[in-house]
Amino acid sequence: MLFRSTDGNRNLEPERMETVEIAHNGRFGPVQTSLVGFHYTLNQIITTNPMQIVGTIPPTLDVQQSYVNQGEISAWGGEAGLKMRLTSWLSSFANYSYQYLHDSPGEQIMSRQSPRHKANAGLLAKKEGWTGNLWMNWVDKTQWVSVVQDPTPADLMPVSAYFLLNAHAGYAFKDRWNGLEIGVTASNLLNHDHYEVL
Repeated sequence: MLFRSTDGNRNLEPERMETVEIAHNGRFGPVQTSLVGFHYTLNQIITTNPMQIVGTIPPTLDVQQSYVNQGEISAWGGEAGLKMRLTSWLSSFANYSYQYLHDSPGEQIMSRQSPRHKANAGLLAKKEGWTGNLWMNWVDKTQWVSVVQDPTPADLMPVSAYFLLNAHAGYAFKDRWNGLEIGVTASNLLNHDHYEVL
């Protein structure tokens, strides 16, 4: 029998994040553009230390952990977006984002669990209260841990890149019912099998 306990730590420092972001938005007739760059550092990450055996009275094995501040994660990346009005009721959009994470110090277990590339594209329709969207999301390959406690690089499993095609149709009421909208959304229209980490 395994008995595990986790102790608190009154000497913990709060996690701190330092961020820098620069952004530009432009409008060129029917075209809107956006460009964003960012960098952040997360310090004093709160995590648990490795389990320690504190008792071995058969048939019970007592193990103990405590919370500690350990390491930092730094990241940089950006996003570029484009939106274009095609007609009075139809517009299109596309965006791409990139993010690079780095654990310091560490075995890059946390940073490997974030996909570096993501992209979205779609159509947006709106006419006389009726709305409709059709869009695709694409997420690059990444990795994810297959265990909960004390993962190592050997516990990382691959998660393949995947895409989803989604749609939405709705109606936005006016006058007395202004603010009320009904609609239906369909996700993964192509029934694409994939492994997604939430």
